[in-house]
Amino acid sequence: MDLLHIRRLRPKGGATMFASVANRVRSIVEWHLDNILDLFLRRSSVLHPIEVEKAVCRAIDEGSRVFSRTIYAPNRVMVRMNPTDLRAYSKFMSTYLKELKRTATEHIENTFFQSKGDTEIMLDVIEDSDVHAGSVICEAEFVDEVTEKSDNNNSIGGKA
Repeated sequence: MDLLHIRRLRPKGGATMFASVANRVRSIVEWHLDNILDLFLRRSSVLHPIEVEKAVCRAIDEGSRVFSRTIYAPNRVMVRMNPTDLRAYSKFMSTYLKELKRTATEHIENTFFQSKGDTEIMLDVIEDSDVHAGSVICEAEFVDEVTEKSDNNNSIGGKA
């Protein structure tokens, strides 16, 4: 039986503290490697959608909380982007927010063993001139209730 098959057999509440620590270590290592590679490979200051998705997933991993037998994933993610990058995304922002929310939901369901349909997440995209063009800063937190700021739990805000 391979490792992936064993992981699928775990019960929903079977996530351990070790898994949370391993996820945090993995996300920290990924973050450092991404930064090192960006220094060498970045030729332009264009922010690609995949970079935002990776940053959101990393923030979710780093914001997870371990309680007695369960690991809880954050259900609110704040994405801070430079005004220039936000303007570049404005043409397809509603479509991209849906895709970003789907990616975050799938990441939570696959990483934290939550059953499909139980995951509710709110994304806030905030314009922040302190963020360098071509970069993104994501922060995730656990809130007791997800409040709807719009009809699809996504919002686009002004300056942070």
